[in-house]
Parts: sequence; structure tokens; C-alpha cells
Amino acid sequence: MPTLCPDDDRMGKTRNIIEEAIERTGIRRSLPDPDERRAIRVGAGVTQREVALAVGRTPSEVSRWESGDRSPSGDALIAYQRVLLRLQEVGT
Repeated sequence: MPTLCPDDDRMGKTRNIIEEAIERTGIRRSLPDPDERRAIRVGAGVTQREVALAVGRTPSEVSRWESGDRSPSGDALIAYQRVLLRLQEVGT
């Protein structure tokens, strides 16, 4: 089995970071506009508090995402997108 030198390990980590950044960018672009985010949640009969618990954030953060004052980022972005997709399924 080949041995990884420190440079190989760093390149692998760099590739992972780049792949994660590309994934997040794609998710951010596919995130519904703020009014639609709220409509999806309300249509599924879910509170901001429940969404916040599901994504590990506060209800006030979810409120800011739905008002367009802020946008989720990092792991919260990925979790929020997954929650919205699931809520769309439930709400239809």
C-alpha cells in the first residue's frame, strides 16, 4: 500500500474543502427566495421554532432567513435546504 506523504494529505484536504465549497454554492443558488421559504414552511404546518431545532439554529435566525435579512451558510445552509425540500414534499 502506498504511503501518503504530508503533501498528499494536504492536497486531499484541499480537494475536500473545494468540493464542499462547490456543493454549498450550488445549494445556495438553489435555495428558494425568502418569501417562498416561508410559504413552504407554513404550507407544511411547521413553526420557525421547529425548523430551527431541525437545523440547529435559533428561531430568530430562521426568521431572518425568511425575511431575507440574512442567508444561511455552512452546515446550516445544507441542513436548511434539506428541511425545505422535505417540507415541500409534505406540503404538497
